[in-house]
Amino acid sequence: MMPNNVNLALRALEHAFTTGDLQLARSLLATVPAGQPPCLGLWQLTVHLALQDGNVNKVCRLYRQATRLLPHHATLWKDYILFEAVYGGKEERLNGVISRCNQRGVNVDEYLSAIFKSPPTSSKS
Repeated sequence: MMPNNVNLALRALEHAFTTGDLQLARSLLATVPAGQPPCLGLWQLTVHLALQDGNVNKVCRLYRQATRLLPHHATLWKDYILFEAVYGGKEERLNGVISRCNQRGVNVDEYLSAIFKSPPTSSKS
């Protein structure tokens, strides 16, 4: 596979997940160069694989990396916030993620209102 062809990597990974071949997915992800162009789909599949493996610490690291590379991508921040709400276990960490999201100018207030009765933090604070 051509390592710099992000679309090909993404399609191959989606096929591996669709067929349930997680070992193939791991192998394919290992071929994607670290400096590849930021691609939300690749990050989402990488996080999904780490979740399948039950590696919560790795998922945290992946979300931190992804949000540094794609700082204005609302979908990524929403996924990260939901992950922290479900798996994080600490309100301080969740509030830290929301704060970093707000610092980047990504408005997720409506999303926070939808998943929490009252948002832990607001972009207005």
